[in-house]
Amino acid sequence: MSEENLHRNVKVSGWGSLFTDMSTEMILPVLPAFLVGVLKAPPGAVGLIEGVAESTASLFKYISGYISDKIRKRKLLVVLGYSFSAFVKPLLYFATSWTFVLAIRFLDRVGKGIRTSPRDALIADSSGKKKGKPFGFQRFMDTLGAVFGSTIALLILRTNTNPTSGYRTIFLLSFIPALAAVIILAVGLKEIPILTSTACQSQDKEIPPREEKFSRKFRLFLVTSFLFTLSNFSYAFYLIRARALGNPDWMLPLFYLINTVFYALVSYPSGMLCDKIGGRNVLAFGYLAYSITALLFGLVKTLWFPFIGFVLYGLFQGVVETSARVVVSDFSRSETRGRAYGSYHTIVGFGSLPSSFMAGIIWQTMGGKNAFFVGSGLSFISFVSLCIVFKKEG
Repeated sequence: MSEENLHRNVKVSGWGSLFTDMSTEMILPVLPAFLVGVLKAPPGAVGLIEGVAESTASLFKYISGYISDKIRKRKLLVVLGYSFSAFVKPLLYFATSWTFVLAIRFLDRVGKGIRTSPRDALIADSSGKKKGKPFGFQRFMDTLGAVFGSTIALLILRTNTNPTSGYRTIFLLSFIPALAAVIILAVGLKEIPILTSTACQSQDKEIPPREEKFSRKFRLFLVTSFLFTLSNFSYAFYLIRARALGNPDWMLPLFYLINTVFYALVSYPSGMLCDKIGGRNVLAFGYLAYSITALLFGLVKTLWFPFIGFVLYGLFQGVVETSARVVVSDFSRSETRGRAYGSYHTIVGFGSLPSSFMAGIIWQTMGGKNAFFVGSGLSFISFVSLCIVFKKEG
């Protein structure tokens, strides 16, 4: 993959994301099994933990984005956020109840919330008019780290005769790549001057005028994003579904690995496709792809289906996560870009709590397949809504 024309900050951010996600994805694939199998947490608790975690991150994403615009600096918040998460993750080693895991996931996501909006804004500020390729690279590196992390978790569990010991070993080792990421970002990132409204308006035609913080188009996009997030409940339910179909615990990191490999493979091409046909069109395709994926997870009950299902899940993630960031950049100007990304991430996070909690309740009361049917239906409604918004505003 060529890195031609990528700014230094894009490359450094990519490497930082790689090591951080290596750390995170050592934990996430095994956490549902650890919660359900070791700590005996009910599905509703799993949904609550993931919902609270993502909602917490998103609240801080808006705050950090707003602060980065006000102080006109991004790097400080980026490094601070990565550092906070790095030192919190290993505390999972001491978990004896699902409420303890909830507290650690909350603190970890505070760190994610602090870093994400300033980082995305820094990438956008460091790039030219075509931002699909930089964001595609960042998502590729982020997900490549997830591939390595999932592989490490798989190997540890597969070779450890005591699953509980294996889980706790993973939690401790996750600190090493997380610390490496902090060092890389602290040394390598450089501040980029934040442009004024006049300078921005001379470069971009779709930004809102000075007196209006966000355009009507962007606000409608946020509403649609929230609706889609309600359909897109936590990955944990997909892993629990695979487990319920009869797959052993040690295979869950393998399914997650399949997911992340295809996420990584599609992220960079998705970014380049955004530069060619527009982020909006690519995002609409991603919404539709998720609707189909969730439907299949609900319908197909065979033991082998997760091997295909997690391929589709990874493809949808790579498309949506990349193209959504491009769309946000298209609808914002440099001086309010931190708030724009913060607003988007906050909307997504606030949708995550009711989404995952709702999925857990549906799972407990109506069965797992119905949770996926509801997700598929909401996603299709989001796809239609997105097409209407962009057609109406285009």
